[in-house]
Amino acid sequence: MGRPRTSDILTRLFVLAAMVIGLAWTGAAAAQPDDARRQAMTHYQQAEANMKAAAYEAAATEYLAAFDAVPKPALLFNAGLAYEKADMKKQALEQYQRYLALAPQGRSSTEARARVESLKPDVEAAEAAAAEEARRQAEEDRRRLVAESHAGLARTHAANHEYDKAIEALRAAYEADPNPAYVFQLAEVYRAQGDRARAITEYDLYQRLAPEGESIADAVRRAAQLRREIEEQPKPLPPTPPPPVAPPPAKPPADAVEEEDEGVNWWWIGAGAAAMAAGLIIDLAPDTARDGELSGTDFIPLPFYAAGITFVAIGVF
Repeated sequence: MGRPRTSDILTRLFVLAAMVIGLAWTGAAAAQPDDARRQAMTHYQQAEANMKAAAYEAAATEYLAAFDAVPKPALLFNAGLAYEKADMKKQALEQYQRYLALAPQGRSSTEARARVESLKPDVEAAEAAAAEEARRQAEEDRRRLVAESHAGLARTHAANHEYDKAIEALRAAYEADPNPAYVFQLAEVYRAQGDRARAITEYDLYQRLAPEGESIADAVRRAAQLRREIEEQPKPLPPTPPPPVAPPPAKPPADAVEEEDEGVNWWWIGAGAAAMAAGLIIDLAPDTARDGELSGTDFIPLPFYAAGITFVAIGVF
């Protein structure tokens, strides 16, 4: 035969405990008031019926009610078995421990200790997980409150047309609590500010983060509207090109310059030579006085010489 299953063991233990309670009930009945005995018996019978109907949590409740009327430790053990069948390990562990505290040497004490050792690791792990979940939830609540505070401040700034401050507050809200609703609000602020491109970016991001979000229809519609507005904007005229820069005048060939310069120079040189020749003719004319003394006529050639020298100099330089 195979090893008996846990559920079979619990059922056998339950039957054994019921027999123990039934045998002990007669001896304890004499010491209990009639009303208490009747209440205990009623709860006990209801617990038995619940166990047969697999209503294990209700059965545990009835066993405990019977214990309250007639405090027999075996009822606590039965309550532990019922809770364990209901997969309520923490409550089962508590009832086994109560039973052992009242009847450390009772007939079911060995089994109760075994059940305690079996249940403790699971219960402790469940309690640790619950504590971690509570810590996580508390942190989420704290971050959500911080985010809501930033979002409220953003609404105030937006109402006062302080859009840059509103944007900063909404980004802080999203950092504290990454709720897509803050992304949609950020898009709304960019739209109010007139920054169509950034508003479209945030509307598109909201659609990716919350495809079933409560503002999805508005996000789709407004992003499409902003795209149409951008397309319908008049295209800016191209800038007027600067006027072309005239090229510098071409330098004449060196030979042409020299030829032009030579024509002009020779004219002045010729004029200078003529002036000097005239002065020389006057200077060489015979002296009628023949007295060897200077007279006014002797100075007449000098202006011709001076003019000739000047003309020659102009022609040369």
